[in-house]
Order: sequence, then C-alpha cells, then structure tokens
Amino acid sequence: FTETWAKETTKRVLKIATENAKKEISTVIIGLIKPQSVKQFVTQETPPIKFCLLQINVKEREKRLKERRASKELIEDTEELFKLGQWLKEAKYRYTKLNVTYSSPKEIANFLIKWIKRDSKYNEKRNRINKRKK
Repeated sequence: FTETWAKETTKRVLKIATENAKKEISTVIIGLIKPQSVKQFVTQETPPIKFCLLQINVKEREKRLKERRASKELIEDTEELFKLGQWLKEAKYRYTKLNVTYSSPKEIANFLIKWIKRDSKYNEKRNRINKRKK
C-alpha cells in the first residue's frame, strides 16, 4: 500500500460516510486509517468521527501476523502499533481503546458490535433532540 492509495481510500470512505449520514445511516470503517489523513479530508458535512483503537502487544501481533503468512516487512513495521494513540490525541479525535492481546476474534467482534450500537443509540437520541429544536 502506498501513501497515495491510503489517502485516496480515506477520501473515498469519508465521502461514502457523508452520503450515508444524509440518509441517517451510520458507517463503520474497519482498518487502519491515519487520523492526519482524516483531518485533511473532513468537511462540514462529514458526520462525527470516532475511532476504536485495538491495542495488542508486540509478541502477540507478531504471532498472529506469522499465522497469516504476513511479510517480514509488515511484521517488523510497528510504527502504527506504537504511534496511533499519539496520532489520535494530536488530531484531537475521540477514541475508545481496546486491548485485544488475549481476546478471540469473536470477543473482539462482540465488543465492537456493542460499541457501535451504544454509539448509534446516542446519535439517535441526539438527532431526536435536534429535530425537536427545529
């Protein structure tokens, strides 16, 4: 993946999220999206953005990547592992942290579903309040 590809992908998914928000549909973007790129492409129409930072210790990350037959370069590239939390703080985004070191994929999925539903309920309540004010 190149930096250009990452930025174009970020721009495209933010556009989709904006279109979905107009239809009152939430959008979940899964994967690594750098907060700096998000900031670069956010417009006034972009819905509120929240991140969920999945944290894992280095040894478990390496084990899981080897099981997936990841390249040596990917396994050794730990920049995002250590800097993403810092980048989120610098970009001033709200985020939830979840340590997934000892969690199964099913446990992680269950947490994410609850997190999304909880956030959706908050947004529904906020939208009802805003509609009453109009």
